[in-house]
Amino acid sequence: MKLTSEMVKAKAAELGIDCIAIGNIERFRGAPKLMSPLTYFPEARSVIAVAMRIPRGTYRGIEEGTHWHNYTFYSYNKLNSLFRPKKSYDLCCFIEDHGWEAVAHYPAVPEGNGTTREPVAADKAPADVVCSVRVIAAGCGLGEIGFSKVFLTKKFGPRVRLGLIFTDCELEPDPILDTGEICLHCGACQRECPGNAVPSVKDAERRLTVDFGEKKVWFGDVQMGRCTLSHHGFNNECSPFHKKEFPNMAFDVRHTDMTEEEAYILCYSLANARWGRKPGSGAVMEYYSYPQPHRLLRHLRRARLYPRMYGYAREIRPHREPLPQPLLQKEKLAAAEQARDGFARGQPLPRGVSGREVSRHPRGRIRKARRRIRLGRIEF
Repeated sequence: MKLTSEMVKAKAAELGIDCIAIGNIERFRGAPKLMSPLTYFPEARSVIAVAMRIPRGTYRGIEEGTHWHNYTFYSYNKLNSLFRPKKSYDLCCFIEDHGWEAVAHYPAVPEGNGTTREPVAADKAPADVVCSVRVIAAGCGLGEIGFSKVFLTKKFGPRVRLGLIFTDCELEPDPILDTGEICLHCGACQRECPGNAVPSVKDAERRLTVDFGEKKVWFGDVQMGRCTLSHHGFNNECSPFHKKEFPNMAFDVRHTDMTEEEAYILCYSLANARWGRKPGSGAVMEYYSYPQPHRLLRHLRRARLYPRMYGYAREIRPHREPLPQPLLQKEKLAAAEQARDGFARGQPLPRGVSGREVSRHPRGRIRKARRRIRLGRIEF
């Protein structure tokens, strides 16, 4: 069935996709094997890059210093894992309804590819193929990789999240943007970066070049270890939460040579760390004690059924929305607190419920445990 670039773009606009561009597969034949669309989908003939905007208002709480979670939920986590993927899925279905195959690509981080997994067969690449969404989106003409390595679009600047679709349908490609068509290379990113991660624009030795065959593009060789430490809150110069918990720490982020992988390990370990002498939740970084349990809401029911398996069950807070009977709220919270702590600390289970029923996975036992573990109908 006939399918054209105009038809795909019209459907994308109907679905609410903010930006879309298409590149032919020839532009990516020189890509590293572990970052190539052809390793992912050998029959691919076209690559579709899409972008969804980050609402300007999600930065407001950070700018005012009063609410830091909107960006995480609406402009990063959920935009990457829910809002945009749903539209990519619908566009894939549209392409396949016209008789072609469409492969949506998850925007993971490709820097560590091939280092942790073995190939499933001798003639296969390691099962860790992840394309660089920024590089491929630039090759499709969706926008430009700015000097600071941040992807820029003409309409929304850096406020976008990207997605890719590979298809065996040959579509009319869009032109690749020239380097400097959006980014002014003014050096503001280098001057303002709190981690000193962005090199000087004048330093020609600190540039990365990508050859798409018909055109080459380049951008700054950012020190990703420093960037990650600053972005994930380990830099006292830009993280009020880290400065509050570690006011005397003199870690020199601006001159460290840590790799991106090392920086991720350090930051994520600290975000989840607990210290027995800390009041309340015991979180080393108290700020994270709020968003972390909310990120685990999808496991809430499992934590209720398997409190000994899920070590974070003790961190899950009772539901705090107003109850239909406000006078009972205090009593309910107190009962929930007592029940939760008892389970998390290994106290005896209620009469008639065995640990075997609570700790095993088969669905029949889950249903049986769910019926028995009511705890007076308390919702955690």
